Amino acid sequence: GVTSGMLFENKTDNNGYTIRGLSTINGPKAPLIVVDNFPYEGDITNINPNDVESVTVLKDAAATSIWGTRAGNGVIVITTKRGRFNQPLKIEVNSNSTIIEKPDLFYLPQMASPDYVELEKFLFSKGYYNSFEASPNFPALSPAVEILIKQRDGLLSEADAAAQLGGLKTKDIRDDYNHYVYKQAVNQQYALNLKGGSGNMSYFISGGYDKNSNALSGVYERWNLHLANSYKPAKNLQLSLGVLYTQSKTVTGKAGYGSAAIGGRQVPYLSLADEAGNALPVAVSYREGFTDTVGNGKLLNWKYYSLEEYKHNRSVTKLQDITANLGLSWQIIPAIALGINYQYQEQQTATRHLRDIESYEVRNMVNTFSQLDRSAGKIKYIIPPGSVLTQGAGIAGTHNTRVQLNGNKTIGNHTITAIAGAEIRQTRHTGNAFTTYGYNDEFLTTGVVDPVNPYPTFFGDLRYVSNAASFAGKTNRFVSFFGNAAYSFRNRYTFSASARKDASNLFGVKTNDKWKPLWSAGAAWDISKEKMYDFSFLPYLRLRLTYGYSGNVDQSKSALTTMGYYGAPDYLTNLNYGMIEQFYNPQLRWEKLRTVNLGLDFASRNNRVVGSIEYYHKKGTDLFGPSPIDYTAGLGINTVIKNVADMKGNGIDITMQTKNIDKVFKWMTSILFNTNTSKTAAYYTPPGVTWGGTFATSITAVVGKPLYALFSYPWAGLDPVNGNPQGYLNKQPSGDYNAIMNALKSPDSLVYHGPATPRYFGSVANTFSYKNFSATVNIIYKLGYFFRRSTISYSQLINAGVGHVDYGRRWQQPGDEQYTNVPSFIYPANSQRDNFYALSEATVSKASHIRLQFINLAYELKPSSKKKNVFTSIMLYANASNLGLLWKANKEGLDPDTPSSIPAAKTYAIGIKAIF
Repeated sequence: GVTSGMLFENKTDNNGYTIRGLSTINGPKAPLIVVDNFPYEGDITNINPNDVESVTVLKDAAATSIWGTRAGNGVIVITTKRGRFNQPLKIEVNSNSTIIEKPDLFYLPQMASPDYVELEKFLFSKGYYNSFEASPNFPALSPAVEILIKQRDGLLSEADAAAQLGGLKTKDIRDDYNHYVYKQAVNQQYALNLKGGSGNMSYFISGGYDKNSNALSGVYERWNLHLANSYKPAKNLQLSLGVLYTQSKTVTGKAGYGSAAIGGRQVPYLSLADEAGNALPVAVSYREGFTDTVGNGKLLNWKYYSLEEYKHNRSVTKLQDITANLGLSWQIIPAIALGINYQYQEQQTATRHLRDIESYEVRNMVNTFSQLDRSAGKIKYIIPPGSVLTQGAGIAGTHNTRVQLNGNKTIGNHTITAIAGAEIRQTRHTGNAFTTYGYNDEFLTTGVVDPVNPYPTFFGDLRYVSNAASFAGKTNRFVSFFGNAAYSFRNRYTFSASARKDASNLFGVKTNDKWKPLWSAGAAWDISKEKMYDFSFLPYLRLRLTYGYSGNVDQSKSALTTMGYYGAPDYLTNLNYGMIEQFYNPQLRWEKLRTVNLGLDFASRNNRVVGSIEYYHKKGTDLFGPSPIDYTAGLGINTVIKNVADMKGNGIDITMQTKNIDKVFKWMTSILFNTNTSKTAAYYTPPGVTWGGTFATSITAVVGKPLYALFSYPWAGLDPVNGNPQGYLNKQPSGDYNAIMNALKSPDSLVYHGPATPRYFGSVANTFSYKNFSATVNIIYKLGYFFRRSTISYSQLINAGVGHVDYGRRWQQPGDEQYTNVPSFIYPANSQRDNFYALSEATVSKASHIRLQFINLAYELKPSSKKKNVFTSIMLYANASNLGLLWKANKEGLDPDTPSSIPAAKTYAIGIKAIF
């Protein structure tokens, strides 16, 4: 709700946010991050926000073409703070704390405990668990099933069994997670910076420390140091040096909701602790009767304690990130300057995952491979008792060099500005990982395992002990030439052009395949400066137009045949193996994006209303997509990835700021209104394919439809006789799901609802201020789109224990079809029946909603100008965000941003900022 054209969406195939929609189908979708004029390869969370001077989002063709083949998805330019020449020392201190509420677990569509127990009783009566009881692997069974077995075997009376089952029905595992596992998260941030300068020297020094404790007691700490200095040894010569250093440490916390699963089944009535708060075991892998007696006291405890496991199974990740910049600027003549800049960035990560002998993972591993001689009462350990330590390290190093000439000349009414230069860039990523068994963290000793020979397990099969190390390495190189020029006449008419040519080691076997020329052109007309212009109520009016090309590069693709070698042994042969990952494709090249941008900027008298209106149209060509290949080529596949797909998009961005009241009491409004439509223009679909409903959590490429298009099976309601879901076959209601699905030969045979991303989105922020106090209320909206609700799948419920609250809303008797669309429960389950219902019209809802995003409060204390004061200003501020929905179009009470997962928790922050 702050940046025009920027949309945050939870999709499985993108990074969580987009700028003016997507520009690719199968390529990378993340915008390019630029920090201090160089692409940033590290994690953006490494940067201390208190060091940031400004953030600019580049969207139009002229702006993105400057950054070339990585700019097709938009560019986020971050500029850090600097000192200035002839500036007195300035000290800034900032500190704040944020409290984040516990996650709302009861929002999750968990199946009710009484329903789950009754289902288990039904399945038990059908003999469903007989195979589990007979299995030599003794798979875990739920408490309700164990009670039923004891009742059947005469170990429990019918009354006692009923009482115990009734007790389970009153339990909800979410209560225990809320009480024993989750807590309020707390984030703390402290920052200090100093800046200033003399006649030939400027400096900026800052330090920051963050400490965050999340809802699962995981800890994140970050230390930042930033140095930026400029020196003028001569009048026309300036040298600059900057260093950004980050060190962070991340420690994992407790296991969250869903971690205590019985044989992979989510049982809603489990208890994690007894009434006294002592941790209770959960049979996650094996039946308790088996683990209690199998080792005759010789094996390690084979029980899993969810509340205790995190103490013995912990991962620590340490990161060091250093970015060093060296620059030279020489004003050769008044109109021409030379700039030479070099940047080196290196990010080192080290991960240490220690599972001690008390962790369930290690105890399970040791017991599984143990060789027990029952007659002699002895035991032989194949996995040495002790900790299991997995360590990994990675280094990402990037070299950037840019040489640039800058020109700026004004002669009368004519002004020319231009830049021209070249840059070369290399990124190198290396990594390794290995595992050590029988490790002692106190004495630093290790055990020995045999990774060559298979060993029998407690369950009779043969398994290998994996002990292979892994190594990785990747190098990418880019070379670019670029130029940009603008001509202005009377500061009224401006014409601009830019050109860039990029090359990479990724593509083609010919030089022309490696290079990609990109360019843009633009014009601007300051209409309000024309003599004929005589609209005093609108003293500023400017029209601008840009047209050009930017690109997109997938650094995982190559034009050459590539093979992956895997050090982890094959589980059958215990040998290393390799696989062909990409096939020879010399025509592979960059993706290309053409963008047209038309904008109108305006301002009324006294800037009462200031804003802009922009229309953009973009077309992506040469996009990655499947292309048919001769099956006789021996590749074992029918398609390969080539530059054969196209997409197009268009939209409108409107920004407006108004001064509603501008006296002692002030009221200002900031309005963002955005539209976006991104559609597939060309894509290969194999002949004879059948079409089906979509979840639209990832791109579905259908020509003429949005990239995230929501399709459904036509819905004919529930059968009033048996509650079966019905579709249409030959235009008649039918429950023949196989025939219904096979008859869908084109997207037109499905129901198209619309896009699964908003057609319209934006925000309205109102700021009220009185003297030193100000308050901002930001409301965001997303309109004109749809989402698919999660629902019950009886096959998943029976086979994997995946329940859903919709089970309690199912059809149970004739007449229920008037009140519910949830099908009846059947046994055995029919997976096609479940899939048909899950992807039918009945599970689609409107996603439009309005949300109260945040409220900011601030009080600034400024010293009197009549007195000498130590400080320049002191600001106290508070923020509340993620405050919830104000309105939603769906009637199910769901948050469209998180329809089946935990919504973002409310956060409350308070801080102080002082400048001296």
